[in-house]
Amino acid sequence: MLTLNVCSIFGTCIKQGVVLELENRRVILMTPGPTEVSFRVLKAMLQPAFEPHDERFLKAFDGTLEMLAKIHQTEDYIILLPGTGRTGMEASAASLFMPGDKVLSVVSGFFGELWVKMMERIGIKIVRINFPWGKSLDIDVVKKAIKKNKGIKALTIPHCETSTGVVHPIRELGEIASNEDVLFLVDAVSTIGGIEMRMDNWHVDVCVSASQKCLGALLGLSIVALSKKSLETMEKREAPPTSFVYDLLRWKQKGWFQHQKPSPRSFPIYSNPNLVFTLNAACKIILKEGLKKRYERHRIARDAMIEGLDSIGLKLFPSRDVASNTVTVVKTKDGMSEKIKETMLRKHNILIQSSIIPDLIGKILRIGHLGLTASERYILPTISSLEQTLNALNLNVKIGTGVKAARDIFDQN
Repeated sequence: MLTLNVCSIFGTCIKQGVVLELENRRVILMTPGPTEVSFRVLKAMLQPAFEPHDERFLKAFDGTLEMLAKIHQTEDYIILLPGTGRTGMEASAASLFMPGDKVLSVVSGFFGELWVKMMERIGIKIVRINFPWGKSLDIDVVKKAIKKNKGIKALTIPHCETSTGVVHPIRELGEIASNEDVLFLVDAVSTIGGIEMRMDNWHVDVCVSASQKCLGALLGLSIVALSKKSLETMEKREAPPTSFVYDLLRWKQKGWFQHQKPSPRSFPIYSNPNLVFTLNAACKIILKEGLKKRYERHRIARDAMIEGLDSIGLKLFPSRDVASNTVTVVKTKDGMSEKIKETMLRKHNILIQSSIIPDLIGKILRIGHLGLTASERYILPTISSLEQTLNALNLNVKIGTGVKAARDIFDQN
């Protein structure tokens, strides 16, 4: 019988990562985000207080933007804001669109719906396309909807619908958006740094992400990548956005998009310098590992997680062909997911998540494998703890079965 000493395996992880102190316990974050961070990233946070115009900080800030451009695979513009992914989503919508503009939104879960709610508050007219949760979308339906609804200005979609664990075909949708001459806005919060994004080649005009997920930094920074086309759209607005803080065009006006940057520069919004240092360190780790290798590591982590959970009776919620490399969502017996989550935290000091969609509360579990946690050092102990948790809740499984199935995937790769 195969068993694991969870504490000994996680001992290494605790030294390498950031852990949450909760009632004198160390809690490992296996959530869809925030996620664990490396010691190098944590160390970067331990800087003295910096004035945002300090040349040393400006050098780090500019270097971070350059690395983020490489990770997004774009030659266009990167903006770094204080906040989360939602900050970047709302800022993008507020900066691009006027009340009454028509936007097509693909909705197949919580985060597709989030685009809709944000834009409706701005006064944007939404054309919704609803797809079943956990299923792949029909590209032809999207294409026909753009053609049918005259005057569509943009298409919005999450790269990964983190509420259901589905990854969407951004390259194919970008081709449609480009051919139909509409802007393409992508929420890539849970994919940048973990799943490939070719922003320029895939005709993505706005790519929103955040620091605390696959990039492997700490919570607090929103990243918005803009194409030239999106910037030109902002410049042609008939009136400025109602939000002063979230007017992204101000970043150009303040000198942040020019090759020869003026001195002194001023920030439209200040970001915490120490958080920027952590993101700078995280980007260096990503580029040193190499994008191709990093994406493959996340793919292997997904396969191992799926096989391990499947072997102990936790079946995948989304269709396998669209399952994300960064978050695995599995079905549980109705009402059991909250008990499983609570037991995992209380007895094993591992935090996973349940549903954020009301209709699925109690029915699914969401387990992240992003950045540092997309590895056997985190995945095998998590599955081992799940085995013990299921047995404690009288959902009998054979201890070691899930771990062996997952380990086989790692060994094969």
